[in-house]
Amino acid sequence: MEATPAKSNGLWKGLLAGGLIGAAAGLLFAPRAGKDTRAKLNEDVAKIKERSAEWMSIAQEKAAGLAETAKESGLNKIQETKEIAGAAVDSLKSAAGDLKDSANTIISTIKKEAEETKETVKANAEETKEKLQASDNSSLAQNEDEMKKLGKEMDAMKTNSELKKDGFVSDPAQR
Repeated sequence: MEATPAKSNGLWKGLLAGGLIGAAAGLLFAPRAGKDTRAKLNEDVAKIKERSAEWMSIAQEKAAGLAETAKESGLNKIQETKEIAGAAVDSLKSAAGDLKDSANTIISTIKKEAEETKETVKANAEETKEKLQASDNSSLAQNEDEMKKLGKEMDAMKTNSELKKDGFVSDPAQR
């Protein structure tokens, strides 16, 4: 059980009161002469002072030891807290670095895929443009053979007046 300053003060007061009561009782019940009693009383008071000084020294040593132990314990707790906080900071920095690396990898992949898509769309657009330009020659026929074939088909077709004679309606776009 640890001694506190309040308990130590009570102990000293009790010892002093006990010593004084003991000395007074000794005076009252002593069968000695006054001179001998005073000498004995002075001797007892000196012993009490000596013991009190010893006990005070012991109490101070114990208090100093307790204070040093408390100080060391407090310093150890502070150091432990600093270490835990440092480890937490290092862990968070590492996690943030990992997250940043992952984000950069994802961004790089997206940029690469976007560039590839852009190139593919550009190539497809060029190809489509070339096909449109090749087919846009203001003719239904794409080449001379098709032109001859269409000419033969048109020769075999009836004219508007022939269609009317047969009871058909002519094509309005052909008028």
